[in-house]
Formats: sequence, C-alpha cells, structure tokens
Amino acid sequence: MSTEAHTNRPTDNGSGKVDLKEYFTRWLQQFEQRVDERFVSLERLVEARLAAQRDLSESINAASKEAILKAEASQNSYNLAHNDLAHKQEVQSKEMVRVVDADNQFKAVTQKMDDFKTLVDTRFVSQDKEMQLLRDYRSQSEGGLRVKAQDVSHSQYATGIYVAVGLGGVGAIFSLIDLILRLVGK
Repeated sequence: MSTEAHTNRPTDNGSGKVDLKEYFTRWLQQFEQRVDERFVSLERLVEARLAAQRDLSESINAASKEAILKAEASQNSYNLAHNDLAHKQEVQSKEMVRVVDADNQFKAVTQKMDDFKTLVDTRFVSQDKEMQLLRDYRSQSEGGLRVKAQDVSHSQYATGIYVAVGLGGVGAIFSLIDLILRLVGK
C-alpha cells in the first residue's frame, strides 16, 4: 500500500531533504481542489435555494394576484351596493321634509289649533250669555205660563170626566137594552 496517494508530503528523493516547493504546490492544489468542490457544492445549494425561492415567489405572486382580483371584485360589488344605497338616500332626502320646514308646518298647525280654540271659547261664552238671557226670560214668563198651564190642565181634566161619565151612561143604556131584549126573548 502506497502512502503517496494519500499524503501530500513530498518525497525525500533519497537525499533526506523534503522539497518545500513541491510540498506547498501539492498542498495548494489540494486546497484549490477542496475550495473548488466546496464552491461547486455551494453553487448547487445556492441554485437550488434560488429555484425554491423563485417557485415560492411565483406562487406568492399568483396567490397575490388572485387575492387582488377577488378584492377588486368584492370592492366593485360593494361600490355597486354603496352607490345604490347612496342613490336611495339621495332620493329619500329629496322626498323628506327639512327640519325647518317641518317646524314651520308644526307652528302653523299649532297656531290654527289655538285660533280654533279661541273661536270655540268665544262661541261658548256667547252661547252661555244667550242661555242666561233665555233663563232670565223663562223665569220672568214662567209665572204666566204656569197659570195658563194649570187652566189647560183643569179643563182637560173636566173634559175627561165628562167623557167618562158619558161613556159610562151609554154603556149602562146598552146593558139595559140588552137585558130587556133577553127577557122579552125568553
């Protein structure tokens, strides 16, 4: 087994002296070879990681584009609904009565109600006066009316008695005639 293949030691050429130049040359060659190998492996590693990063970036970009499209669609939908709502509110605001106008209308109605109340109160006062006048007139003329009413009532009473007596007499006469006819007929 030869040790030359595994060592970077220079041979002594039988003279007992080691050639340093050859030693450092071999050492540098082996060092360069190891550096080159490491460089190649690092280069492959960097390329693999770059490829993975590119794939990740591409998938993130695709997902981002998709999210942006969805957000834009959602925003468009929201804008349509908001614009519709804004239009409805605009129409409603045109149809609504302003606060100042409503206050003026309420004041006008309140004034009309107050005027009507004053009118009704005035009429009640005038009717109360008229009723008092009628009461006074009635109390003044009531004495004469009572006498007339009593005279009428007495005459009606007398007439009723006369009619009752007359009818009773007529009834008695008919009863007597009936009795006589029964007796004669037997």
